[in-house]
Formats: sequence, C-alpha cells, structure tokens
Amino acid sequence: MKLKRPSILLIKITILLNFLISSNIELMSHSATIIGQNYFSENPFTGGSNKPRIRWVDWNNDGNDDLFLLDEDGKLKYFLNMNNNNNFNFKLNDPSFQNINCGGWFYFGDFDNDNQLELMTQSTENPSHISYYENNNNQFELEYLELYSNMNQFVLSEAVVTPTFADIDNDGDLDFFTGHVTGTLGFYENIGFENNQPIFYFQTNEWQNILIIGQSATLNRHGASAINFIDLDGDNDLDLTWGDYFQQSLYVVWNIGTDMEPQMDISNVTNYYPNTPYTIVSSGQNMPSFSDIDNDGDMDLFITVLGGAYGFQSINNFYYFDNVGDSEFPLYVEINRNFLNALDFYDKVSPELVDIDGDGDDDLIIGNSFETNTFPWNGRLKFLENRGTNIKPEYHIIDEEFLGNMIGKDLSPTFIDIDNDGDLDIFTGETYGKIFYSENLGNLNSWEFSSFSSFLDIDVGYNSVPNFVDIDNDGDYDLFIGNSDGKITQYENIGSSFNFNFDFVTENYSNISVESKAFPEFFDYDNDNDFDLLLGSENNGIFLFENEGDLENADFILNEDFKFPDLGTNLKVSINQPINKVNSLYVGNTLGGLFHLKFSVCGSGDINNDSNIDISDINLIIEIILTVDLNENGICSGDSNFDGFLTISDILILLNNLLN
Repeated sequence: MKLKRPSILLIKITILLNFLISSNIELMSHSATIIGQNYFSENPFTGGSNKPRIRWVDWNNDGNDDLFLLDEDGKLKYFLNMNNNNNFNFKLNDPSFQNINCGGWFYFGDFDNDNQLELMTQSTENPSHISYYENNNNQFELEYLELYSNMNQFVLSEAVVTPTFADIDNDGDLDFFTGHVTGTLGFYENIGFENNQPIFYFQTNEWQNILIIGQSATLNRHGASAINFIDLDGDNDLDLTWGDYFQQSLYVVWNIGTDMEPQMDISNVTNYYPNTPYTIVSSGQNMPSFSDIDNDGDMDLFITVLGGAYGFQSINNFYYFDNVGDSEFPLYVEINRNFLNALDFYDKVSPELVDIDGDGDDDLIIGNSFETNTFPWNGRLKFLENRGTNIKPEYHIIDEEFLGNMIGKDLSPTFIDIDNDGDLDIFTGETYGKIFYSENLGNLNSWEFSSFSSFLDIDVGYNSVPNFVDIDNDGDYDLFIGNSDGKITQYENIGSSFNFNFDFVTENYSNISVESKAFPEFFDYDNDNDFDLLLGSENNGIFLFENEGDLENADFILNEDFKFPDLGTNLKVSINQPINKVNSLYVGNTLGGLFHLKFSVCGSGDINNDSNIDISDINLIIEIILTVDLNENGICSGDSNFDGFLTISDILILLNNLLN
C-alpha cells in the first residue's frame, strides 16, 4: 500500500490541476458595501438588469427557492438562496449557467416524471420554436433544438412573447400556453412522453375565448405578453396572470371552474393587479412570478419589467411584493423595486478604478451609455468615493453627474497625470470615436477640472475606449484606443512626461482584433515587470494577451488557456494594483451593472510550468526552499498563501487542497 501512495497522489494532483487554476478566479458579488441616497447594498456586484425574465427553482434541494434570471444579453444567471432562519440572501453563483443560450425565455419543469427538472427555452435556431434540454445528473444536454407536436409540426410560440407551462387539467403533466400579439392565448395539451421528449397536442389559438386588450392613450391595443398560472384565491385551481405590452400593471383572469375542468371568467377580468393597498405602474409588459420567499406559507409576488409601450425601465425593474395576507386572501405590499439590491447605472457601463482624492485607496468612476430619466439622454460619469480600503471597500455614491451631463454617450473614462504636475487628468471615449480631455487644474487632494474639449481631434470611428501606458519605457504615457471594429489604435508619445506630443502609429496595434468593440486595459499579469493586456469585447468575452517581449519592445501573444467567466456583452475591465499578488478587477457590461472578480497567477502549484501538477513540482518547491533560490516565477506559482516566500506551509496548503 505504501508503494501505491505516490502514484495515487500523482493522479489526484493531475486531475485537480484545472480546478486549481480556475479557482484562482473568484466572483465576488458581496465584496464591498455601497452607500447612496436611499440606497445601501452589501451585494452590489451582480451585473445589473435591463429586461429580467426570472424563474424560482430550488436547484440545490435545500428547501429554499433559488433564482434564475435571463436578460437581453442571453446569459442565464444563477443566484443561490443563502437562506438563514427565513432571511433570504441571494449570492450570484454563476453568471452564465452551464453556458446555455436561452434566447428570450426559459422554463424549468419535470417533463419526464423522473423527479428532476428539465429545461425548455426559446430556440436559437428560430425564435418562434422551442428547444428541450434533458437533465443528466444536474447537467443539461440539448435533446431537441426544435420541439415537434404529435402531428409532426413545430410547437410554436411567437418570438416576442414569454410563454409558460402549467398542469391546467391536473393530470400530472405540464401543458403549454403561449400568448399572441392579437391578445388571445394558444394552448398545447401535454399528452405523454415519447422518444425522450414531451408530446404536445395543439388544441387552439383562442383558449377559453380569452382576449386581452391593453390601453394606449385613447386606443385599445394588444401586443407582446408575459404570462403565469397560479392559484391566487386558494380554491385549488389555476388562475392566469398576464403582463401586456400596453399594460402598466397586471391582468388577472380568474378560474371559476375546477382543477380538472378550468373555466376562465372572461367577463370579470381584473385590470390592475395587485390593486390594494399597492399597485404597479411601470413602462409596460410586466412579467409576474411567485415564490414563498420568506417561508411564511403563502406566495409572494415578484414583477419584472420587460418594457412596453411606455418606454424603457433599465433600473428599478425587479419589484418585490410581500404577501401579508394568506393563500386564500392575498394582500400584497410593495417592499422594493430592486429586489437583488444590485448596483445598476442603466446601460453599458465602463468602470475606472482610480485614487482620485489621493487618500491611498481606489475610488470608482463609472461611465455609462445614456440615461432616460433626465434630459438630455446622454451618458453620465458616476463618482463613488472609497471610504474603506482596497481590501474592504466602502463606496459612497457622491455624484451621479460628475463633471456634468453634456459630455456625450457611451462614456469610457480613464485617468492619468498626462502633464506630470502631480494630479490626475481625465480622458473619456464616447460613441462617435472621439476622445474628450479635461485637465486637472487643482492638485491630487483637491481637484478642479477644466471643461471637456476634444483631444487632438482624434477620431477612431465609433465607440472609442482610451487607455494610457508607457509601452516603450521612455518615461511618458503612450495612448491606445479601442474602437467598434474590435481593434486598437496606437499613438506614441514622442514628447515627454511634461509636454505630451502624440504621433499616430497604427490603427491595428499588434494585429489584435476581438471582432467588435475593443476595451483595452494594460497591467502586469505575470509579475515579469512588463505590461500585459486584458481586452474586453462586445460579444466574445475577455481575452488575456501576454507580453512575451520586454519593457521597450512589447510582443503580445494570446493566452488561450486563461478563461474568464462568461459575463455577458460589452465588457469593460478596470484593474487595481495587486495586493499580495492578488488582482482585483471590476467589469462593466451592457446591463448597467458591475461584476467584481479576484484572481492571481500565483498559487497554481505548477512550478515548472509544464501544465501539469505532479511530484516534480513538489520536489522543485523543496529544492527552491533548500537552496534559497528565489526564482520569481517559482515563488509566484508555488506561493499558495501569497506571502511572497516559498516555505513548508505552501507545500502543506497545496497537499491539503489536493487530498481534500
């Protein structure tokens, strides 16, 4: 047995290599406190929401409903309910659940009666069709890209609606219901399960003669809908809740039949629900959902706003109504309109970490695309002062129109002391490819910014994203600008640190392209004293390009092994100086929110850099310790406790992680 132990250890170490490397990237939704006027959050970094479609599912079978949220970026977020003594608390567990593309809607249900949840989604092949995913040990596998009915015809659902499933006849399976823009309701009866798929029989496009007609000014209109069935009055049959494009509240069609023979009361439709003591007045097309979130025995109401005839609602679009009544006589009281309490600044945000007030910690300046709550519909710069530390930030929202509201749209700020006068000046990109510049006429502790002006008449087309770095180690800052083509334009500073003079070099720096919209951020990833490049993109995630050249002559090579989580679209990264060789970065995205991640190239355990962790790495750590060979790469890779040294404790930590 003793002879086999080293080989067993070797196998365990090799198997766990990928886990160790990936575990060096950690999603931190609860990593900071943010305080503003009428706002306090200890869970701010969940990415924002613009048109959230949600479902409540007890995914981990702990007796508490977890939350799944799909937005217009197509990513399905999984929030784990960390319920403690009936105090719900949601943690972002996965920003792109199993990398499933759900299109515009999704639904979890047990369609094959195996006590596991299967998944239905809008088909990515055709938005009017339905895809079916089989559950194999909690991993979803696409079974049918397009679901067929018993007549060998597609099961159809109009592309703009959010359908639902419900056992309307209490026969033990889930039937399919889908609204039509004409205001009627389509019905497919579930008649069995064959060939690894539920079999649906098309019944009618005008189920129970339901006709929902919304109001728009003086006109009666009907349009896209979002529907859900629930027993709202405790009589053991399913009533229908309906959000409509032309309705700012909810409709309810009451079932006055039975659980086996529904009869929908089309003569007494409730036009505004809930109606007492609170109702909802949104921008339209409200999606209703229900969960006993506080475990008090009745269903609470959640309404997410998809946006309809009355405009956008990119913030405050996740309403929570507590049921203070009971199952038979619900009484809904509005608790808040931002259930997840996430930081959200409307649309396409670009964060910048910078110590703007010179107090030794990084503040946050956040640019966004545009805001519809006030005129003009320009972007804004948000100033969040850090009154905590870089290890434990406490951001206070100081100014939501920092430096005014007339700069432009799609603002992407960056700060640099461009004239070497000891304070930070500001540059920002914008929609039409220009760079705007504001000189700091004050000092590091008390800024005074001049009016914005166009910087050197630079124009890179559309969606300029500036970033400064001394790429050639000549003592001044060079300028790199991402653009809508997914490339980077380079301007070399041929002046000095006191008197800049930028000379155009190339519009395709290092032949790097991410196809659409480039968001560059330079930093030293591998601690080799030159600048590497993190590059966000519109649709393809975040890329790491390692500098395999030197301080004077950069040579960027894509690191194909380094994988960031899928965080959505329009990903702009800002990164601070590492603490104990751990980098902290914020990522802005299309949905108006931020993600916070921490990662380190150190501590992977792969000392000899052969993409395997085995006995040779353990031996090499011992050799380095015994010979006091302070090889920086060896220290970084083996430094499991991030203290800057290789000691026996690093070996013990590595072994403990592997064996446990």
